[in-house]
Amino acid sequence: MDRPGEAVSDVKIARYRGNVRFEDVWFAYKDKEYVLKDISFEAKQGETVALVGHTGWGRVQL
Repeated sequence: MDRPGEAVSDVKIARYRGNVRFEDVWFAYKDKEYVLKDISFEAKQGETVALVGHTGWGRVQL
């Protein structure tokens, strides 16, 4: 956390509309300790997607 912060803007932007696709996603909190391994999925507009793991939960509504 030794990097300077970024300016914050309160300008509102239009809500995204459309589908979202994730392909071949890998994610790790620590180097090479992956919690997501090569997953692909699509979320269509209006759907709710939840990624649930043993440490908690996450959700994105499109």
